[in-house]
Amino acid sequence: MSAAKQPVSQAEVVAGLRGLGVAPGDALEVHSSLRSLGRVAGGAASVIRALQEAVGPTGALVMPAYPVGPGLAPSPAEQARGITWKVRILPFSDHTTPTGMGAIADAFRDWPGVRRETSAFFSCAAWGRNADLYAREGLAPLVACGGKALLLGVEMDRCSALHLAEQQVALPPALAALLSPPADVTRDYPDDAWGIGYGPEANFLLAQSVAEAQGLIQTERIGQAVARLFEAQALVAIYERLLRTQPYAVYGLPAPQEE
Repeated sequence: MSAAKQPVSQAEVVAGLRGLGVAPGDALEVHSSLRSLGRVAGGAASVIRALQEAVGPTGALVMPAYPVGPGLAPSPAEQARGITWKVRILPFSDHTTPTGMGAIADAFRDWPGVRRETSAFFSCAAWGRNADLYAREGLAPLVACGGKALLLGVEMDRCSALHLAEQQVALPPALAALLSPPADVTRDYPDDAWGIGYGPEANFLLAQSVAEAQGLIQTERIGQAVARLFEAQALVAIYERLLRTQPYAVYGLPAPQEE
């Protein structure tokens, strides 16, 4: 077997995380793609152990554990109704169906010592310092305490913390109306069975571009994946500013002309 085809080891993942800037005591929001790493010896379990080793016993790992299936492409008829994506809602008790959160997140959800609050749809699985807090309240306290976000083989469009900025900004009424599905769509896709996207989608990659230009994102190659590390609060602030100053651009739309 050639060296290029050797599987990525747990030790190599730890070394890559250290090179990226992950340090003992860090609180990390983690989004990941196991496939992006290439072949990993030990699979998702090795990546989880590497993450635990990198942050140590005084650190924390938090991964969204939303009960949703993999994304499904909308049909042409659904696209004509304004639906841009859809996922099936899974029972919280179903731990056998692969979710759309990825193999590492699915394995982490059931990892020894991991806490998960199941009373809310936007649930998080958490391990380490303040795990109960993060499992109960999600990503907001991690962002507030200076936590970091790790994108392991994925980009900013997977960073759930950015949704916190959306809670702080009231969009222009005309734009907000474009994002609100009509009654016939909510009737046919009830939120206890489906998650859907409707209307134009927010482009989180705009926040990534701004942050990269400011040198706020560290990158490192781990296996075959590009890993990104950044202060979560800084990116939330960038995205909030974009929503306040360029809301239409965030949604890929031209700003309306003032009368």
